[in-house]
Amino acid sequence: MRIFYLELKRILKTRLTWLLLLASLGMTLLMAWLPTTFVKADGLKGLAAVRRLKEIQADTAGEVTPEKLRTALAAYQQCLDEYGAETVGELPDDVWNRRILPLTGILHGVNEVYADPDTGIGPGLPNIALAELDDYYGDCRARLASLMLMEQKDHPAAQAEAMRLYEKVKTPYHFYPGFNTDAMDYQILLSFLLTLFAAVIAAPVFSSDYQTGADDILRCTRHGRFALGAAKTGAVLLVCGAAFSVCMILFILITDSLFGWETVGTSIQMLYSVTMLADMTVLETQWFTAGACLISLLASVGLSVFLSSRIRTVSAALAASILSCLLPLLVYFAAPESVGLWLRAILPASGAAGVQVSVLFTMLDYEFLNIASFAVWLPRAMAAVSAAELPLFAAAAVWSYNRHAL
Repeated sequence: MRIFYLELKRILKTRLTWLLLLASLGMTLLMAWLPTTFVKADGLKGLAAVRRLKEIQADTAGEVTPEKLRTALAAYQQCLDEYGAETVGELPDDVWNRRILPLTGILHGVNEVYADPDTGIGPGLPNIALAELDDYYGDCRARLASLMLMEQKDHPAAQAEAMRLYEKVKTPYHFYPGFNTDAMDYQILLSFLLTLFAAVIAAPVFSSDYQTGADDILRCTRHGRFALGAAKTGAVLLVCGAAFSVCMILFILITDSLFGWETVGTSIQMLYSVTMLADMTVLETQWFTAGACLISLLASVGLSVFLSSRIRTVSAALAASILSCLLPLLVYFAAPESVGLWLRAILPASGAAGVQVSVLFTMLDYEFLNIASFAVWLPRAMAAVSAAELPLFAAAAVWSYNRHAL
């Protein structure tokens, strides 16, 4: 235990570690505030716009029932008819602010639900008959079925699994105005940067002692092999995991306080696709994303420590660690889709590796790992694999260091 404490103290006393921890805290505060600056409503910007948007859309808050949707769509279509406009872009700005803006939140996704099943092109809100909304949530299920026929046409197991997941989604949805997707994007961006910082902290754990020759002395001591390797690995995992947890908790608390705690009761489908498979509110999605990214970060740190145990110079270990964090992005853009899906599930940094490949944005898609007659939703596979890789890489790092010392 004393060895672990000394290693923990050594990591925390390193100047680079403190600089990265302070940078992490500063970025957390900045990124929690920045999404509010993008909100615009009725000529206002920032927090004033958030408050104004809540006032304007207050009547639509709560359950998204078919009755509410019919009322909102009728008002929308009536406004266009009165001004002889085919689209809302032809309306005067003051009319749009007074009569259309209050309806945009609750009508989110209606055009998507009634899109052509073959082309995916929506008919436009003015062209949707009010009577079609009578079975809105049944139509959502039908829309998902048509999507899965396009996305997974050769994999009936994936189609069935998607429908099974969606059956668990609670309806009617809930909508509370004010929150926006920019806050979710910044949570993922923060997770990615924290993962890179963690890789930088973890890279020198073993390689710095190799490079300076200190390891030649340490491995001759009583606890200089297995015990020291375990202490070094555990200490860096604790530092990086604790730093990430503190930053993510602060981010969520600040973000939700700025937007308003009532807004995070919104069903995640009301921010993204109405056929999204996750049965979560905004708040639940934030915590799930934070948890999945934490597991991904720790697995990435475990890999970095393992690389450090195998590489004799700090610069090479640092380059390898950073590359391991960037690999999911490279795979996403360069690898064929069939291979890329499996690599993204396997690579430990995938969960927090940026907007395109993160666990959050994987939840927005309909990607499955198809194994014979089974199908596993990609976000679940990513989280499960990262959870398995964490002890695997940590044990491999200790074993590798112990073997190096022989």
